[in-house]
Amino acid sequence: MDKTFFTPWHAVLYSGYAACAFVLVATVFINHLRGYRWHEAIPGGYELSLLGVPLFLAAGVGDMIWHILFGFEVGIEPLLSPTHLVLAFSGLLIMSGPFRAAWRRADPISTNNWATLFPAIISLTAILSLLTFFTSFAHPFVQTGLVTDTFVGDGEKSRGAAAILLQAGILMGVILLALRRWRLPVGTLTLVITLNIALMSVFGHEDQYKLIPVALLSGVIADFLLWRLKPAVTRPEALRLFAFTVPVVFYQVWYSVTFWCPRRDSLSKQSSHSIQHSQATQVERCLTM
Repeated sequence: MDKTFFTPWHAVLYSGYAACAFVLVATVFINHLRGYRWHEAIPGGYELSLLGVPLFLAAGVGDMIWHILFGFEVGIEPLLSPTHLVLAFSGLLIMSGPFRAAWRRADPISTNNWATLFPAIISLTAILSLLTFFTSFAHPFVQTGLVTDTFVGDGEKSRGAAAILLQAGILMGVILLALRRWRLPVGTLTLVITLNIALMSVFGHEDQYKLIPVALLSGVIADFLLWRLKPAVTRPEALRLFAFTVPVVFYQVWYSVTFWCPRRDSLSKQSSHSIQHSQATQVERCLTM
């Protein structure tokens, strides 16, 4: 557990914020010097991002004061801390700027390609990753043993099943939001899903990175379904089939891999359980002699 506010993790977080804040504020000032009024100097779609800059700064100062007064959180407490939730909300405002800007552009469907949508796709990935990060306590790619481990109780298995439903809803909510506006280029879902799971693997066990190929395979299948079904608002049947099939395939691949290739900690639990069972059997035989 960290015992100081000034950690490498905070350095990465706040340096990234400083870079985004500098670009946003500098762009507004440059546009104003070019003759635009202040409210016109803000690039279209980035109004809320600019609002997120002072809000994030205030939340950061509040977070430092919170740690000084109450200490540092443990377990899932950091994900539910009031100051961290404000940081998450203001970060969401900042990172969703490219997505909103692309949404407001009147680009025809024929120009919805990687060249025009790449910033929006990266922004979409950041939005998804922020949501999955703050719900990582209920994420199957982080808590893999809740469903597949045979040595957990029904309560933990129920929590694992609920985590699958939650994360499936978050994933498809983000994807369907994009499909409401654009015909996404092939490869989008592979990038979004793989990059998100790669980031989430940091918060799992030491061998959690081995699940990244699962995300890659699931993303490729999702892109195939995107290409084959062509889901759109104007095609509700294809849209519903796509929305149902993608999470089913995603978590079927995940379940197959995690069930047949358990983590080392699960194997150690199994070995320990076998040894204890063997010892208990030997004791029972001695008592019955």
